Amino acid sequence: MPNHLERSKLDRPEFPNFLSEQLTFVLVRVQQIVFKAKTMTRQKRNSSALTTAQKRLAGMRSFSEELDFGANLNLVIYQAKIDTVQAKIADYNNLLGTLDKLSREIKESEIDLKDYSGKMLASVGARYGKTSWEYGQSGGKNSPKKPNSETSTPADSIVQPISERPASKPAMLGLN
Repeated sequence: MPNHLERSKLDRPEFPNFLSEQLTFVLVRVQQIVFKAKTMTRQKRNSSALTTAQKRLAGMRSFSEELDFGANLNLVIYQAKIDTVQAKIADYNNLLGTLDKLSREIKESEIDLKDYSGKMLASVGARYGKTSWEYGQSGGKNSPKKPNSETSTPADSIVQPISERPASKPAMLGLN
């Protein structure tokens, strides 16, 4: 009976090797982005001063709805100041949500751009060759040409077997 790995190989469709590698890369990058998006959200703001003020206001209203100490110390102004802080915190938290959304959208766009950029470079390489000037100008790293059996390398022209050297020249070892 085949083990778990063999069974999964049999069940999945066969992809050309390069497609399988690209698909794996894309899936890993998406998982990384999703994980970062989940863990990188900004914390919503709370205010201990707001919580304390709300409790105090509720306590003061429990014994007097129209408490006024003069010199602008009354429940109406107190409630207005609490409402101002509450509104600013709500605006701040809404903006954080918007920033988190934009951050995720930027990351997704960067993944798309990176993928597209790679395809553009690969297309230049396919059309002009990976050792071409155009490929290098497009940001690709020119790989050195690999010698084949039909062309000679610089080493072939410098080092000749002793049997093929002209008789008038001494051997490389300095022996005549």
